Amino acid sequence: MKLERLPDGELDIMKELWREGRGLKASEIAKLLAPKHSWKVPTVHVLLSRLSEKGFVEVDRSGYSHKFSAIVSENDYFAAESASLAKKTGGKLHAMFAALIDSADITDEELSELSALLDAKMKEIKKAKKADEKKD
Repeated sequence: MKLERLPDGELDIMKELWREGRGLKASEIAKLLAPKHSWKVPTVHVLLSRLSEKGFVEVDRSGYSHKFSAIVSENDYFAAESASLAKKTGGKLHAMFAALIDSADITDEELSELSALLDAKMKEIKKAKKADEKKD
């Protein structure tokens, strides 16, 4: 399934759904987003309807108040966004990462996490290569 890029407002709602990890009422989402947005509950309902139409959220209508849950995981969404960005850079991942690291206020902890992810991916690739060599 190809995931489309979400506008900032819809993405903010998705971030709250991912962070909470459970179904939320529109009023709960409005309250969680109050520091950033001055949205009333009807506005949140409109954005949730759009997210539902796009296949990002599902609605539980079993209770008095509808609850909205994320269908698309945070990891899947950002993986699709990253793939799209990589495609736009002509597949030059090193250039994309270099620009990201140079422009961001990146912490030592974040650099360590990135390093660990790269190390794990390298091990995975080497393991796959060895498995392929044994098949031949």
